[in-house]
Amino acid sequence: MIASYNFRDFKKNESDREIDNTYPFTYHCSVVRSDIRNMIGGSIPIHWHHDIEIACMVDGEAELYVGQDLIHLRQGEALFINANAMHTLRAVSSSVPAGLITVRFHPDYLGGTSQTDLFARYVAPIVNNSGFSCFHIRASQTAGLKMLSSLNHLIEICQEEPPGYELRMHNLVTDFWCELFFSTEQERKRHSQILSNEHMRPMLDFIQTHLTARIELSDIASAGLVSTRECSRLFRKYVHQSPVSYVNFCRLRQAAALLLSTENNITEIGEDCGFSSLSYFSKMFEREFGLRPMEYRKQFRNVD
Repeated sequence: MIASYNFRDFKKNESDREIDNTYPFTYHCSVVRSDIRNMIGGSIPIHWHHDIEIACMVDGEAELYVGQDLIHLRQGEALFINANAMHTLRAVSSSVPAGLITVRFHPDYLGGTSQTDLFARYVAPIVNNSGFSCFHIRASQTAGLKMLSSLNHLIEICQEEPPGYELRMHNLVTDFWCELFFSTEQERKRHSQILSNEHMRPMLDFIQTHLTARIELSDIASAGLVSTRECSRLFRKYVHQSPVSYVNFCRLRQAAALLLSTENNITEIGEDCGFSSLSYFSKMFEREFGLRPMEYRKQFRNVD
C-alpha cells in the first residue's frame, strides 16, 4: 500500500534533518505519494536525511534544488537524491499538478551494515561521495529506462502487496542500484568532495533554534565558522536565498503552520514567529502565500 503525505506530515528537527516516523526501521523501503501543491506555500523547504530518496514524477512537473543544482522534473522522469544531500522541492504553479511518488530507504537496506564487503564495494562509493548529490533519470537514457522500469514495477508491487512483496521490492531496489552504480561511474569520478554542508548545517541549525529572537547576519556566519561574505555566498549557492530572506521564509512557514494548528490570534502568532509588527507580518505573509493570515487560516484550516 502506498501511503499519502500532506503538508501537515512534513517535520524537521533543529538541524533541518527531516523527521520521518512512517517507517522507523533501517531495513525498510517506504513508498509515499504526495502532491507538492498541498504543502505550505506549494513547496517543501530545504532539508536532508540519512535515507536515499528517489522522487518519481507521476503527474505534472516540479522543480527541485539539490545542493546548487536546479532540476526541472517532468512526468515520467525520476530523480535520485543521495543520502545527506540538502534539497528542496516546489510546485511550478498552483494550476500545474506536482504529483510525486517517493521511494526512500536507508543505505543499509542495500548492503547490510557499513562493515560488509558488499556495502564497501557497491554502496559506499555513492553515498560517501558528497559531490554526487543527485542524478536525473530519463527514459531517453538506456540505463535510465531500466531504472524507471524497476521503479514502476516497485510501485506496482507496493500497491498490490502480493505474497512476498517485501522481497520483491528489495530485489527491484537492488536492480535499480546496480544500474545506477555502473552507469554513473564516470560522472561520480568528475565530482569532487563538497564540504560546504559542514558549514551550512550549523547555520541552518542556528536559524531554526533562534527564530523568535533577533538574528543578525554575523550571528548566522559565526554559527558556521565563516565570514559574513562567505555565509551569504553559501546561502545563495545552496539555499538560493540570502540569509535574511531565508530567516523570513522560515518564520512565515512556521506562522502558516500555527495558523492551521492553533487558535492563537494573528498578533500572537506573528510575535511567536519573530515579527514585532503586525502590519509587517501581514505584509510579508501575503507576499509569500498570496493571502493575509486570517484569509489563509479560513481557506486551509479544514484542508486534509
